[in-house]
Amino acid sequence: MGTTASNASQVAPVDKLSVVLVVLFAVMFLGERPSGREWAGVAMIAGGVLMLAIKR
Repeated sequence: MGTTASNASQVAPVDKLSVVLVVLFAVMFLGERPSGREWAGVAMIAGGVLMLAIKR
């Protein structure tokens, strides 16, 4: 049971990073132009991913 919990904690940052990647791909390939508020949201998600990924 401990193995499942540790695997889930490793997958969570990758799952959340998908939102950041979708926005970046939309900007690069589709010409989307997110507003400042939207970029701030993407930055907060990326920061949260880093916090989840870095082990203390």
